[in-house]
Amino acid sequence: MTIREGLSGLIHEIVEESDGDSARTCALGLMACCAAAEIEDYNTCDFILDFLLRKLDSDEDSANSLLRALLLQQRALRLRDTGRDPKSASTGALKFVNQVRVDELPPCKLGPYADFSATLNYLLVALRNAIWSLAPTIGTDFGRVSGWDGFPSRDEILKSPRPEQLIKIGADRSEAYAKFVLQTYRNLFGSRPRYILGGPEVPDIFAQALALELFGHASVRESRKELALLRLVQIDAYEQSEHVRDALRLLRHAGAYKELSLAVERFRTAGPLWALSEDARQIIQQRTGDYPLGRNELRVLRGAAELMTSAEADRALTAVCEWKQEDYVGEAWITAAALSNYAEKCSEIADFLLQQSVIKESAASGLDKDLARSIRVLDWTAVQHGVADRWSIWLRTRAQHWPTTEEAVAGVLRVQPDDSKALQDLEAVAVRLNSAIKGSPLPPSSVRRSVEIVTQELQNLVAEANAGYYSMKFRSAVDVAAALIVFAEADLWQDLAICLTDERINRLETDAAFERLSHERPPMTQAVRDLFKGAAHRILRGRTESSEIAPYPEALRFLAVYGLIDDSVIFSSVAELAGSGAVVMREQAARTLAVIAEVRGGAWISAIATQLSHDHDVSVRSHAGRALALLSEGEELVPRIIQERITQLLGEDGIAIPLRLLDAMKMNPPSNVDVKQKIEQMLSDHPSGSVRRMAQVVLDGYA
Repeated sequence: MTIREGLSGLIHEIVEESDGDSARTCALGLMACCAAAEIEDYNTCDFILDFLLRKLDSDEDSANSLLRALLLQQRALRLRDTGRDPKSASTGALKFVNQVRVDELPPCKLGPYADFSATLNYLLVALRNAIWSLAPTIGTDFGRVSGWDGFPSRDEILKSPRPEQLIKIGADRSEAYAKFVLQTYRNLFGSRPRYILGGPEVPDIFAQALALELFGHASVRESRKELALLRLVQIDAYEQSEHVRDALRLLRHAGAYKELSLAVERFRTAGPLWALSEDARQIIQQRTGDYPLGRNELRVLRGAAELMTSAEADRALTAVCEWKQEDYVGEAWITAAALSNYAEKCSEIADFLLQQSVIKESAASGLDKDLARSIRVLDWTAVQHGVADRWSIWLRTRAQHWPTTEEAVAGVLRVQPDDSKALQDLEAVAVRLNSAIKGSPLPPSSVRRSVEIVTQELQNLVAEANAGYYSMKFRSAVDVAAALIVFAEADLWQDLAICLTDERINRLETDAAFERLSHERPPMTQAVRDLFKGAAHRILRGRTESSEIAPYPEALRFLAVYGLIDDSVIFSSVAELAGSGAVVMREQAARTLAVIAEVRGGAWISAIATQLSHDHDVSVRSHAGRALALLSEGEELVPRIIQERITQLLGEDGIAIPLRLLDAMKMNPPSNVDVKQKIEQMLSDHPSGSVRRMAQVVLDGYA
């Protein structure tokens, strides 16, 4: 039975039996509200609570007051969940709970060992504490808790006894965590258990979270987060369970933005895509009408944009463009840009962002990076010329308030830079070089000035190393030097090599340069080759910080593709990385194999890549899969095994693995029939728009 089916049954029971036992009907109503909140059907929540509050007698006796307090507190929680003000409901709940007298309540049997009066007193203490918990605090003044009438001070709340129900809930949560830790320990240190029926118990704290939902306690937000995280770290135990999708909803309702962002990105790259897609559709269905979107909903919509149909993306886009809150308006822009690419509204959103840049000009310093990111996310190939022309005018007239956005707009519009102004610093060189990378010509005078600036920066780095210190930089002069060699054929190899072979220079300076050179592979002189060969061991195994990886993986890739170290050194270094228990080191091994596979093959490369393609981590599998895709056409020893593994990897969940393999195939489409058929299937069936587009690029290569 689905939640919605169960909810329909509860509503029928509430409406049909409303003239019976009021307490029972209200209890069913609280359960129905919790069920409706799980599927974000807040219209049903409001209907149930309105219906039950109307049905209660107008008498303000203790029984009715208790029921009204419970219902109003439930309403307060749901108002808070949807970004509405719970003040009226909470103050009403406090008023009614203060009218309750236990000795006036009709008695009922609770069991042979339960005391009715004591139980009801415990309930009232817990309910009153829940009501207090929703009131906002003001500053650091312990003499006040909120601007709400009748609420005690923070100091009084802290000194009041902790409700027995909350103590019990906390103890039950601790027991569930203890079971999880015990199971994890047994899995790591014990032998594999055998089960006659079923499998191991999966620790869960749903019942404890539900208890807080029923009370309407503010700590339910923390409980939702804990429940979601506990389920996500046990994700393999749930497989296709609704618990996986619901984890995203729980994190949204917990206000746990950082944890939600990690989960969304993990689902997007590694799957399950269906869970991310369904949560986004629930947001579109339930949160694009009367109940406003929040920051957490924006994050899911942004992550799931490529999984939506055009109609779904358009509906979500309409709601995002109506964002009224000043907070996180920049995130609303980024989300709108992402959705517009799949709603076929790129021109409209480009125009919308232009208008926003004028409206929000006074707040440009705080929104500049968000607007720039929105510009980069937008698909400008689908933007009409008239809109692009208006942005060009903006560049000339209003861009001074938005420096980061100015650079982004100039890049997407491919505006020719003004070379009449002399370059002044490394940042200016980097900006000018970015334009050259995108196709604008770089005149010799700019190249000469860039070389002068970068040479001085490289010499400063060496001087810092000689003095034994390092100052953090915004730009890496070493990477800019490498880019000048690649894209401007600058005469910087000697100065660059001195920095790259000095193990005292921080890796933050050299990582990107090694990566750029490994992929672009510009020619180097024999003298420079000899310099790198002589320093190869020192570069790979030189002095490292405790958090750094040895052998130095970025340098390993560079030395390997240029043939500056022996195969035996490459093999032993890759094997060392691949055999590590740390995911980050295995990922570096897979990255290294993928880079080497661009220039050469080999049985040992295929063997280690095949092994790493079965790794538990998606990043390791994706890079290893790219290596196999690059090797598949030229490897003669085990072509069938490689082709079968590539077909399997293309069918994996998420977008990371399919995109990385397809990117490797676009210049050299695979000849294997099974692989080609799999790509054709992805073109029609894959849920991700970006994967479908890349599949089309690969298939176009057969023409």
